Parts: sequence; structure tokens; C-alpha cells
Amino acid sequence: MPTFIEIVQVSSSETLRADPSLAQPAIDYLTKVDGCLSIRQGFQVEDPTKAFLVINWESLDKPKQMQQRADFPSFLSAMQALGTLDNLRFLEFDADTSNAFSAAVTEITTIKAKEAEGHTLDDVAAVVARIRENEHLAKGGRPPIAWARQSVQEGEVGVLVIGWDSVEDHLAAYTGPPFDATTRELIALSEPATIHVVLQ
Repeated sequence: MPTFIEIVQVSSSETLRADPSLAQPAIDYLTKVDGCLSIRQGFQVEDPTKAFLVINWESLDKPKQMQQRADFPSFLSAMQALGTLDNLRFLEFDADTSNAFSAAVTEITTIKAKEAEGHTLDDVAAVVARIRENEHLAKGGRPPIAWARQSVQEGEVGVLVIGWDSVEDHLAAYTGPPFDATTRELIALSEPATIHVVLQ
């Protein structure tokens, strides 16, 4: 069953980092919108100036419908308090993302195939599928791994999310068996970019 997720990334203001409750007006607005199932907020581990909202929707039509509401400008004003918008993604994941986004740490990996070398996102997806076969063996992991494809200006990318007990657990899992071989294969086929986010 697909899961529909909106990921909002902003370069946060100093005031938001000092007081994350400043995001509450935007969150309160979203909780009252038809089709909003859950919301989480947090910051990136590698760069704590990057703030995130992760919204689970009934469908990707729901955020579009939200923009037609008469009070939508008030939501935009509330969002301005968070900082400058960096990235906005609407993703249809192929698995439940509850564990990924409720874990102590969420891995978000964006993967672009090395098309110049003849590789495709289908090739990448095949390797990801093999990784998923062993996801239950990842110490400190909180499967399932969820996978989505996203159209971007440069073409198409894959987005993978999974929860972890810690960043260290993630790094240890993918540098040892059974994931080390498939990780090397993934890097040979693509350019993965991974971040870790702590959400509440």
C-alpha cells in the first residue's frame, strides 16, 4: 500500500533553532487540513541549520486542495517564521514509512543513477530490492525500507527512507555483511546522497 509523504526542508532561522515551538502555528494549521494524517518536525544531524517538516497525506491531491483554502495565506505566513525554503518533495513511497519517521534517527538517501555510464534508475531499484531482502538483519534498523521515485529538473531520482536507533548503527550496518557488497554495487551504479534527520 503506497504512503504519500511531503518533505519540506528549510534553512532555519536562528529563532527557530532556539525555540522549535515557533513551528507550532504551521503544524496546527496542517493538523486541521482534510487528509493530513500526521506531521513530524526536526533538524538534520549533519547540518542542524536545516529544518524539516514531514507530512503524511491520504493522497497527493490533498496538499493541492489545501492551496485552494481561503485561509491558505495564513499558513504561508506561518511557514515564513521557519526560515527559507530549500526543497519541497511530494513522494509516493511503496511501503509504510511509520517506522522510518518515528525512529530515533531517519535516514533519507537520494539516489541518482550514473546515466552517463549507461546505468538507469531501474538498475538502482534492483539493487535496493536486494538490500531490502536483508533489511531485518540490520542491527539498530527500523524497517521497512521505503522507496519512491521523484521527477526532478535533472531527470529522475530514487528516494529511500529507513529508521535507525542511531547514525552509528546505520554506518556500521552498511560497512559490514550482508550489506557491504550491495552498498558497493549501489555506489558503482549511482550517486547516493544521504542525510540523517531527528524528527519529533
